[in-house]
Amino acid sequence: MFKIKESKLLQIIVIYLRYLIGGTFVFASIIKIKGNRFTAISGEDMPIYSAWHFFETLYQSGIYWQFIGITQLIAGFLLMTQRYSKLGLDCLFTCNHQHFRHYNIL
Repeated sequence: MFKIKESKLLQIIVIYLRYLIGGTFVFASIIKIKGNRFTAISGEDMPIYSAWHFFETLYQSGIYWQFIGITQLIAGFLLMTQRYSKLGLDCLFTCNHQHFRHYNIL
């Protein structure tokens, strides 16, 4: 049976993807911690179940928007480490699952 740990190429791909996803979440979290809108487009006039309205609702929540940013920052940094990458992945999945479950997206 083929194992991922035996292939150097797959190990490099996994490490690269961890840094890519972790860096993306760190970048997005800094915007949220500053209290800025993630996109330039306001979602107030969009249909209620659209992604634009979802992000607008989170942005308008204020302190919760910054809390999401802090949790994404921590999870992104954890994902980029060797030792705590699984914990970072669990944090990201749990945080995102709670948001999307609330809007019946998942």
